[in-house]
Amino acid sequence: MITAFVNLAKYDWSTWLVGIWRAVIQGGSGAVVSSIATIGIDPEHFNLTTGLGHVFEQMGAVFLVMGLIHMFIFLQTHGMPDPSTQIQAAEARGFQSGAKATGEAMADAVQATKDAGTGKP
Repeated sequence: MITAFVNLAKYDWSTWLVGIWRAVIQGGSGAVVSSIATIGIDPEHFNLTTGLGHVFEQMGAVFLVMGLIHMFIFLQTHGMPDPSTQIQAAEARGFQSGAKATGEAMADAVQATKDAGTGKP
């Protein structure tokens, strides 16, 4: 179970969640335009004086629907967050330092073998 959490921590969740939120806002922003257009189509029920409640109801419904549509489009193209570049860079540094340490240890072993063959302390 802990392995699952360790693996999940390797992904860039914050950027992915921001992308979802941006998609919802982008889709919902069309609600303002559609509500203004509705005022022009049916000014008797949708207007800025007595019909303002209707305008806001329609704006909220369109915001919700369009926001969900854009969120699902985002999720279709970005089903999971990308691997975190910070973790990848840290792992690469760890591999490089491990390889360097291994190379140094091998050089020391070769030198020790040479010294043992010549009788040097």
